[in-house]
Amino acid sequence: MYGRAFSEIYDEYGWNVYAELFAERLLRWIGTGHVPVGTAVDLGCGTGVLCRALADTGIRVTGVDLSPSMIDRARAAGGSVPYVVGDMVSFRPEEPCDLVTCTGDALNHLPSFSQIRQLFSNVFDYLKPGGWLVFDLLDPREAEGADSIELFREGDRRGVYSITPGENGTVVLTITVSDGGSVQFSETIRETVYDPSSVVGALRDAGFADVSASHRLSEDDPGSAVTWFVLARRP
Repeated sequence: MYGRAFSEIYDEYGWNVYAELFAERLLRWIGTGHVPVGTAVDLGCGTGVLCRALADTGIRVTGVDLSPSMIDRARAAGGSVPYVVGDMVSFRPEEPCDLVTCTGDALNHLPSFSQIRQLFSNVFDYLKPGGWLVFDLLDPREAEGADSIELFREGDRRGVYSITPGENGTVVLTITVSDGGSVQFSETIRETVYDPSSVVGALRDAGFADVSASHRLSEDDPGSAVTWFVLARRP
């Protein structure tokens, strides 16, 4: 779960660009595929970037995140989107929806494949027939470079991010914010890497159809990404 450090830098220092790029891809997929979407749930919504992009098109969307600090920032950004502090594995909206999204490696935060299966089964139950589950998955190649990335530098204040391979099929994400060489706070998140073919199989086991995993969200994507994009439809 993202805590204070990740929440502090998420929007202020450009982390939201990933959600913005996913929103562009998703809205292109919805438009070119003529996918009917009136209602949506964004699981692991973070600071609500994707939620607001969907809401701007008239979609009624609910954002869900386990991190209270992320939800606080989402609410502070304004707009009419309802946000819920909750567990995305067991969350259920009041009414069935047309679309469920889960981005920014949110599924990789789940530490066991049994939780992945539980989430798929739960989402299948509250999607409308014909509705879609769309999410991304971490590709281990994203952690191949062990170099730290400077996110920002403001005078003596500096933010550094790193993603490195971990043990037992994990990757380790670390954010450190320092001032004058003294660490103000640091936070480490460990994510589990899941094989996309196993994820596709679990989706089919849950009852989903038209399941695909690709480095493009749609055929007309302007470019591929290292990240896996996964789509699944409830028949």
